[in-house]
Amino acid sequence: MKAEKRPRRKRTRIPDLILLLIQVSVMILFIYTLINLNMLNFKWLVLIIALLFVLLAMFTVLMIMKLGRGVTTVKRVVQVLLIAVMLVGNHYAGTLTNTLKTITNETQTRIDKISLLTLADNDGNSIEDFNGKTIGLQTGTDKDLTEFALGKIDQRIEYGKYEYVDYSVMINDFLLGYDDAILINDAYIKMMADSVEGFAGSYKVIETFTREIELTPAEVNAKLPDEPFAVYLSGMDELGDPHQQLRSDVNILMLVDPVANHVTMISIPRDAYVPIADGGNNQGDKLTHAGIYGVDASIHTLENLYGIKIDYYVRLNFTSFLKLVDLVGGIDVENDQEFTSLHGNYHFPVGKVHLDSEQALGFVRERYSLEGGDNDRGKNQEKVIAAIIHKLTSTKALSNYNEIISGLQDSLQTNMPLPTIMNLVNTQLETGGSYKVTSQAVTGQGRNDLPSYAMPGSALYMMELNADSVAQAKEKINQTMEGKNND
Repeated sequence: MKAEKRPRRKRTRIPDLILLLIQVSVMILFIYTLINLNMLNFKWLVLIIALLFVLLAMFTVLMIMKLGRGVTTVKRVVQVLLIAVMLVGNHYAGTLTNTLKTITNETQTRIDKISLLTLADNDGNSIEDFNGKTIGLQTGTDKDLTEFALGKIDQRIEYGKYEYVDYSVMINDFLLGYDDAILINDAYIKMMADSVEGFAGSYKVIETFTREIELTPAEVNAKLPDEPFAVYLSGMDELGDPHQQLRSDVNILMLVDPVANHVTMISIPRDAYVPIADGGNNQGDKLTHAGIYGVDASIHTLENLYGIKIDYYVRLNFTSFLKLVDLVGGIDVENDQEFTSLHGNYHFPVGKVHLDSEQALGFVRERYSLEGGDNDRGKNQEKVIAAIIHKLTSTKALSNYNEIISGLQDSLQTNMPLPTIMNLVNTQLETGGSYKVTSQAVTGQGRNDLPSYAMPGSALYMMELNADSVAQAKEKINQTMEGKNND
């Protein structure tokens, strides 16, 4: 008896049709993301879109054709892989865009912190322990922040208060035991520890009050891709949130010529004695103190000094500095004088040295072991920034930009518009050239007899700037901004 033949199953194209519809949907989403990201040069964007449409046409033809089972399986596997690649690319592109939106300050937040301190040997450990006690208050430049904290404290205890205009006087009275506790802006705590003898290590924090203020970002005119622009780089002296108002220890003006692939860096010492704009009422003080009034105060102070319009700022702290050096795989700098850093006790010989994150932090922080003190520290900061720029503009770094930027989103703040950042990346991808970095430092002579607006009555170390070095910096700035880089 002959075995009956099984009827041949009719092959269906439904799976292929579903795959094709998924491919079209993902492709449209991917193209939209690429256009919205605005990172690719137009010709590369057109090439990628054309390739995607060619692949779509190819899979459509293959779906219509009668193919063998093996060929059909291979086609489907390749099609699924293509869809997966577009989905992964869309995810990373979306993550990059969202991260950049966070960094570029589309919603600008200012964070102020003020703490209730008591002496380290005081038995009090909570606000309630100071019921009926005396609290010292600063009612000068920090009056509104003090009132914010008092509003919180008023709900919990009753207390006596003693008002001060000058933080230095308040700290001295605190150390003498005249006040049971004091309210002090966190931006001033380290300043007082550096300048008032006996304050460092004498206190403990009972509670910290945080105020977040939503700010309306200032109007920023995005420069064209071929226009030189000026960036203020501010490095804060504390770990933590870059939105908090703290002293600016690193102050570098970067003039960028994207056509010539040239960056000119002008560094100015943190102790430079200059009229502080905005919250500083144009009174003389250390440049680093401008940071406690906000980044705009630092920007306007430098604009007044150099006679220039600063287009953008980048504000970071030592947390982000450490992350950045790690993310680019360490950096190489040329060291011109042997020294040992107080931070980390690292020894740096003369010549080319490779720095990891902690070593780099020690390298840029050190000034006491350097022949030129703060002036030489500024030069070392420029070397490290130049080394980071060199790494960031390498092809390897560009391929890793998503990880680098994602790693910095909580530690870096800028007002540079997203399209400007994308144009820079786009130009770098197109040209592939490394940026040439030149630097110049503004110098001066140290003094201890100049008045400080932020800390009146304190004999602080200040640096009176050399007029010739400021004039040379202005000339260098004008050359770069006019596209006349002769280096």
